[in-house]
Amino acid sequence: MCCDAKRPRPIWTSLLLALLLVSAPTLARAQAEGTPSAVGLGGHVGDPSGFVVRLHPRLGQAVDIILALDRERYRYVTAHLLMERFMPSSPLQLYAGPGLMTGSVATAEGFRYALGGSMMIGMQFYRKRLGIFLHVLPQLRVLPSQRFNGAAGIGFRYYLRTG
Repeated sequence: MCCDAKRPRPIWTSLLLALLLVSAPTLARAQAEGTPSAVGLGGHVGDPSGFVVRLHPRLGQAVDIILALDRERYRYVTAHLLMERFMPSSPLQLYAGPGLMTGSVATAEGFRYALGGSMMIGMQFYRKRLGIFLHVLPQLRVLPSQRFNGAAGIGFRYYLRTG
């Protein structure tokens, strides 16, 4: 046969398309209002590890997206709506906000759909177009079973100017 019934169907293409469709109007609105905006792209090492994207729809607000992949344990996307505050006379920025996670996790029966909520709390050292960050992500997964999980990571973002 051409397909293995236990092998999960790749969800990355549809998740990336959904993220682009959701974020495009936000960026367009921010630019139309003349609000300073930037897109940050980078990497994240920790649990989870993956690719990070940060969008700035308004000053002091951000949408942070992590695309995480561990072929043996999980494949998921987290998205957080963050409030950001720069420390006075400092390149240090603090941020926190709620979020959602979706994807698939490994179980004894194979990969299963996962859904849950999380909170991101962190800090970023920002200089010109480079941000180096450290954050924690307490998560409550409700599917496929209820589970509380703590995650953390360190990473970088390179900011592209869009406005």
